[in-house]
Amino acid sequence: MLLALTVVGLAACDTSHPPVVAPARDTSAPPAVTASAPVPRSPSARAGAGAGAGAGAGATTAPATRVCRATDLRASATNHESHRVPAPWAFDVLVSLTNRSSSACTLNGWAEFTMVGKAQLCDDNPFVASPCAPDLRARPEQQVSRVDLRPPQLYVVRPGEYVAFDVLWNHQIVAQAEDCPGPWFADPYEAEIRVPGDRAPIILRPVPLQPCQGKVGVTALGVTL
Repeated sequence: MLLALTVVGLAACDTSHPPVVAPARDTSAPPAVTASAPVPRSPSARAGAGAGAGAGAGATTAPATRVCRATDLRASATNHESHRVPAPWAFDVLVSLTNRSSSACTLNGWAEFTMVGKAQLCDDNPFVASPCAPDLRARPEQQVSRVDLRPPQLYVVRPGEYVAFDVLWNHQIVAQAEDCPGPWFADPYEAEIRVPGDRAPIILRPVPLQPCQGKVGVTALGVTL
């Protein structure tokens, strides 16, 4: 049963918009894509039987005051089959940050996303026989931009719950609609994710994307397609 991720407004914030929740519960399988879509719900609602109506773990009696740190979070990624990928992007990877600590913490704003190394290193030749050693240290050229779909919100992330964001990419040079030039490339070996308030990286591995010219776009925390 999916539980709910409570979203609370900032202190003394605008009350014109009701708090929302994003039902999300970590399981052994990749989290459902629909689990990160905000669902309107009263902040005083308690646990219920169906996540489809926004029922879940219920609001905490008081907002969590500490921010989530890298040591609180585990990163995972899955290809997001969305037909709403905005131009100029073509592909979408859903990245989930799950609270693996024993207490609630907050996330708000934008995550930093840095690709590191290559998953395979075969002299840039796809026909070289395996095994191919990974490149663990190289920092490939990359350009990470923000995709501003909706304003960020403050999320209270209870143990076992996650907040997700999208990483968007292309395998072509969009302006010319041509295949990406240069040597054959592989997935990044890993990605370093940093959340607001902590410079320590959260390691994501594997990283299922092959962005042309190292260009990717990221959405705000809690904002997904």
